[in-house]
Amino acid sequence: MTRGRNASASETRVLLEILLGRDRAVFGVEIAEQLPVGKERSRQLLSELESKGYVEKSKISGRNLYRLTDSGYDHLAEELREVVD
Repeated sequence: MTRGRNASASETRVLLEILLGRDRAVFGVEIAEQLPVGKERSRQLLSELESKGYVEKSKISGRNLYRLTDSGYDHLAEELREVVD
């Protein structure tokens, strides 16, 4: 993935990466690897999504594990419908 000063990632993209985990929780590092931004920006996005109630975070062996909430699924579905329509 391209990483750099001008790269960006949206909250929708982060939610999509979690969804693509195929109904399992996804470690933060796995999400960061799929985004065109650095780890710090990935953490910021995940924190924002958690505060909005779109993802829930748990810790396993000191690592953050993220799962979409029902609100996260609904929000992502709405965003993707707008793109398709």
